[in-house]
This record gives sequence, C-alpha cells and structure tokens, in this order.
Amino acid sequence: SAAEALGFSQLRAELLSKARGDVLEVAVGTGLNLRFYDFGALSSLTAVDISEGMLAQARRRAARELPPDAERRVSLRQADATALPL
Repeated sequence: SAAEALGFSQLRAELLSKARGDVLEVAVGTGLNLRFYDFGALSSLTAVDISEGMLAQARRRAARELPPDAERRVSLRQADATALPL
C-alpha cells in the first residue's frame, strides 16, 4: 500500500511506543495504531471514534492483536471529537 511504501507503519511504531501513562487517542478508526503502543508503559488507553462501525472493527482488532493483560486497560468509546465526554 502507499502508506507502507511511505513508511507510515514505522513512523506509527516509533511515535506510539513513546506514549506513557493515561493516553487518549481521538479518531481511532479501525484500531490500526493499537498494536504499536507499549502497554507496559500505559496506565490506560481511551480510544474514541464517532463511528460505531469503526469501533466494532477496532474491538475485533484489539481482541486479535493485543496481549490479554493489555485489553483490560483499553477503553474503546463512541464519541464526537468536538464534544468529548471526559
């Protein structure tokens, strides 16, 4: 894909592996970023998207790709980025 050719996966891995503590990801989409977080360094990850369809895909991806101990620290929530319920 074009994203792969441009090195986006490597950039995502580099950036997201540096996240620490409580993290908010806005517009999580299908959850492509989830596998790049270092869950040993995160207290929690709240990921929001306005689309329930995208969140359903992100939930399936999380169940497939995340270590079992990481899933309990991840909250996938439907929300509008302009009016976050946090």
